[in-house]
Amino acid sequence: MMDRRRLWITIAAIAGGIILLLLIAIPFLLNADNYRPRIQTALSDATGRQVTLGHLSFSLFTGSLTADQLSIADDPAFGQQPFIQAKQIHIGIELGPLIFDKQVKIRSITIDTPKINLIQNQANVWNYASLGNSSKRANKPETQSTMPNLSIGVLKVKDGQVTITDLGAPTPPRVIQNVEAKVSDFSLTTPFTYSLSASFPGNGTVSVSGKGGPFNQADASKTPFTAKVEVKHADLVAGGFVLPSAGVAGIADINADVTSNGQSAHVQGSIDASQLKLAANGSPAPRPVHVNFTVDQDLASLSGQLQNTTLAFGKALFNIAGTYKTQGAKTNLNVTAATQGAPINDLEAFLPSLGIQMPSGSKLQGGTLTTNLAITGTSDAPVITGPVRLDNTQLAGFDLGSKMSAVTALTGGKTGNVTTVRVLSLNLREAGGALDAQNILLDVPALGTATGGGTVSAAKALNFHVVAKLAQTGAAGMATTAISMIGGGVGGAASGALRNGVPVTITGTASSPVITPDLKGLTSGAQNPAGLLGKNGPQIPNSKNLGKTLGGLLGRH
Repeated sequence: MMDRRRLWITIAAIAGGIILLLLIAIPFLLNADNYRPRIQTALSDATGRQVTLGHLSFSLFTGSLTADQLSIADDPAFGQQPFIQAKQIHIGIELGPLIFDKQVKIRSITIDTPKINLIQNQANVWNYASLGNSSKRANKPETQSTMPNLSIGVLKVKDGQVTITDLGAPTPPRVIQNVEAKVSDFSLTTPFTYSLSASFPGNGTVSVSGKGGPFNQADASKTPFTAKVEVKHADLVAGGFVLPSAGVAGIADINADVTSNGQSAHVQGSIDASQLKLAANGSPAPRPVHVNFTVDQDLASLSGQLQNTTLAFGKALFNIAGTYKTQGAKTNLNVTAATQGAPINDLEAFLPSLGIQMPSGSKLQGGTLTTNLAITGTSDAPVITGPVRLDNTQLAGFDLGSKMSAVTALTGGKTGNVTTVRVLSLNLREAGGALDAQNILLDVPALGTATGGGTVSAAKALNFHVVAKLAQTGAAGMATTAISMIGGGVGGAASGALRNGVPVTITGTASSPVITPDLKGLTSGAQNPAGLLGKNGPQIPNSKNLGKTLGGLLGRH
């Protein structure tokens, strides 16, 4: 009995020794580099691109093949530079099929420090679209014998760099660093899961996770997928999201859910933007802006529609809707932005971001804004048109009465250091940083009303011509009555002019406006020169005397 037990122990020891010797000898007996041409051919066949591997070695303990270089060619239509280059690639394999059947069954692929070039041409086609294209794959019998039913349990990218080039845009390529990616259960015929993280210039980061597939073997860019996207601290200019020439800047945090069927994408999410600047001549807003958005985009034409989109400045809410189409670095816009009764206190801090300057030392307080703006043109040169109305607001820190002292001297009207505005309405057109305002109606109870129009240049120079109808109640009414008593026809003409309006020009700059009465327009011509006395108004005798009289009253000679 003891001899039999010793016999089995001896046999087990011999078998164990043989297995150990085999395990030690396999790496020496198995020249992994002999498999390199077959693996290159199989990978080239699977991707539809020429794949080149460096020296191939085998590690028994990790069960992996390691190539000291990797290069995957680009689509020839996009140039001769490699699509992917890497210093090293590790291919995890199943040992049994490799040793006994000389088949390479891949468990995992890890690509170290790759450099990936993504290129989009002027027709909005990406260079990765032809990856795995079934019409370009050879499907050779030797490929099927070496790598049957190609699938990868885990595909990883470590410390990658992605360069994104848009051939239709004048901007330099964008570079994304520290790319870490993982794809699980990948094959060309079944769904897979993935995750990705990266950083981009301006200290921004992005993370994406979701599901994809089955892989579109005719056009990889049309592979269906879902994605949960999280972007933090995205510098809109430094990160390459907008052109510097667009005048838009800021830092954004983005959360979005994306669903794509390969033809179109539905995107729903939110943006929180700080230090936002929306005009070339604007300055960063001191408070954050919140955006909720829903976008449906056609992936081939890069055109889309905004729905259920809101832009919130505190409690001031704008509803955004419309369409867009991206062409190269520019996006054509056909969008509306509307709000009804938005509180001005919440909007006032954002006026500088739009390039709107208030008179020095002043600010708007209270009241509401109502507008319905059309935004057309392109993203780098938008044109904004539409009606704007402010109700029951105050311009604190600005004495309009003193600025118009040459005119209010006729009536005695005063506003003090706070100018109350009952209504300010106008039709605006903003383009290239310049603003054209027409059909202006300004109602200041302490002074009267003004109508007219004018422009604000990109340099903030003012050029407005309005007709001011001064208030005819209280002290103002008594002053007008007193003027009417001046020298017969001259006094009557002056009184009529005041009742029907005084021409006023506004020059200077937005921060320091200069308001002066247009006496030449009031007194030139013998018959109702500015139409101020009405269509059937009387002729003005001796207009020179009228000019002298008004000039004396207004302190001008």
